[in-house]
Amino acid sequence: MELKEVKREVENLPELKTLLQGFKKNWIKPLKSGNNQFSVPHKIPLNKSSQIDHYLKGMQKNMEKISELQSIKERLNTYARYLIELKLASLNGDSNKSKRIINNLVYDPFLSIKGMISDLSEMDSYIKSLTDSYNLVLDLLNKELLLEDYLHLINLDHKNYLNSLQRLQLRQKELTKKLGYHLLESAKGYGKHF
Repeated sequence: MELKEVKREVENLPELKTLLQGFKKNWIKPLKSGNNQFSVPHKIPLNKSSQIDHYLKGMQKNMEKISELQSIKERLNTYARYLIELKLASLNGDSNKSKRIINNLVYDPFLSIKGMISDLSEMDSYIKSLTDSYNLVLDLLNKELLLEDYLHLINLDHKNYLNSLQRLQLRQKELTKKLGYHLLESAKGYGKHF
């Protein structure tokens, strides 16, 4: 895949914040007590309700942690832009600029591929934990709610937001791999200098 196409794909990634807000609006809020539209805690036994609350608190913590990793898209954009600059510098024969860009991409704490991979791995574990808790709560609700209430709840868009979050994570991993490949290809002639 050409670098230009990778850059375009990075720019078109959905906003993490939007996905998290949509999930919260369609999953967390309807399950919280005091909600006028649909108040699940009043419809299930107290012990199950407290169990669900426990999972929801864990989910909210995971969502906060995921939100802290929102810079991944920005970093991918910056990475793609630097790689295009690197390609142009190489074409123009500006080896000093090429070396400087390569050093930034390899050693800069914000941009380094190693840091990006670490953050993606961290995000992966938070999304997995969020998904696991989601499935546990869904299973509990399936057992405890009346069919009508359960159908109302599952018809909200929460699953779409969770799936979009998982797809975003996979897409970010793929794009990081492609950008890393482009860095290796562009840096071949400068290997001894960084």
